[in-house]
Amino acid sequence: MEGFEWTPAQPVQFPGQVDGWCVRNAFCDLLGWAPDSEEADHFIESPKNSDLRRLCEHLGLEFFDLADPAQWNKLITTMDHPGIATFFFPSMGGGHSVYVHHVHALLHHWPTQDGLPRTDLPVMNWPRFGWPLGGGHLQFGPLLHTVVLDPQQPPRPEVPNPFI
Repeated sequence: MEGFEWTPAQPVQFPGQVDGWCVRNAFCDLLGWAPDSEEADHFIESPKNSDLRRLCEHLGLEFFDLADPAQWNKLITTMDHPGIATFFFPSMGGGHSVYVHHVHALLHHWPTQDGLPRTDLPVMNWPRFGWPLGGGHLQFGPLLHTVVLDPQQPPRPEVPNPFI
């Protein structure tokens, strides 16, 4: 994180969200940084979305803007890696980022470039409808917006789903 400068931002609060540190938490999980590390301390609360692409370039990570068909096509060929999913909530004008162990599992639940989740999964299916988001987020109509991958981490096996 040394040398990275954030664009000043105002913390944003969403109903049910404890704080605006989801970006920090997701990057720490992806990169194996401890919550009390120097790298974690360099993050700001509720950073601007425009800073995420710059942060990925700074850290050597791949950033995929799903609105771009070329980036979507590239993502679906490299999805066996861990990553970060960022969701946009049009009704609230903000977003939420979360670490995902396996991007292929993410795209199983958010399979199209329009960012909408699948709705045809059985209730008992694991991971559940809308994974990795819970009901508290799903009620606000999230759209999968961007995905970040760490190309230096080896591909991971998909977690077997006992309900399929």
